[in-house]
Order: sequence, then structure tokens, then C-alpha cells
Amino acid sequence: MNDVVNIKINDVTLEVEGCYQPEEEPVLYYRDGSGYPGCFADFDISKITYKGQDVTDLVLGLVDHFELEKKCLEAIANQANMFDESD
Repeated sequence: MNDVVNIKINDVTLEVEGCYQPEEEPVLYYRDGSGYPGCFADFDISKITYKGQDVTDLVLGLVDHFELEKKCLEAIANQANMFDESD
């Protein structure tokens, strides 16, 4: 399932489509003595559009991929905080 998030770069709003994997907390020990180290949140970008035009290659050529992912994760966190505050 793809998620869509809007991010702003230099006052330009881009629509970014990708797969969001939320953070998973570590489990120190299961009953059998094993554990799970957890994982960081991740957003795997598949498409970037501006005003309906696909600009994926252009943007990825100009902006650091990890910086884009970071902005997407921040936007998702901000959306989650907005929903938490409304409860």
C-alpha cells in the first residue's frame, strides 16, 4: 500500500508517494530468551509529483534522497500529532 505525503522544499510543495514503515520498538526478551532489536521508521519514495507532473528523477537528482525521506517522516509525524491533539 502506498502512502502520500506533502512536503515543502524551498517554498515548493511536492506530493510524495511511497511506502511508510512505522518505527518498531525493541523487545529485549521473549519468553524463549530471544529478542527483537526493533527498527527505525522508514519512507521508501516511489514517486514525486508537482502540480500533477511526475518530477521524481528531477527532484532526486537535485535533493539528497535521505533528506527527502526525513522530510516525509517529519510530515507523517506532524499529521499523527494533529490527530492526537484533536482527541
